[in-house]
Amino acid sequence: MYRITVRNTKTGVKFYEYGFSRYIMKRIHFYFNEIDNDYYSIYDVLEVSTLVFSLKTFRKCLTNYTTL
Repeated sequence: MYRITVRNTKTGVKFYEYGFSRYIMKRIHFYFNEIDNDYYSIYDVLEVSTLVFSLKTFRKCLTNYTTL
């Protein structure tokens, strides 16, 4: 179970995504490859952290929960 912290470089909004390893790796790949018309990165991946098992985080990972 992992949580990634991502910041949108255009708006400055920081958000978190929860998920299991395969989903999180796909999302990180998406964020690194998402560029705008001038070939600048739109998203910055700030942190990838592992989570301690609890029922609350397990539910977030099952639903691929995203929060601001």
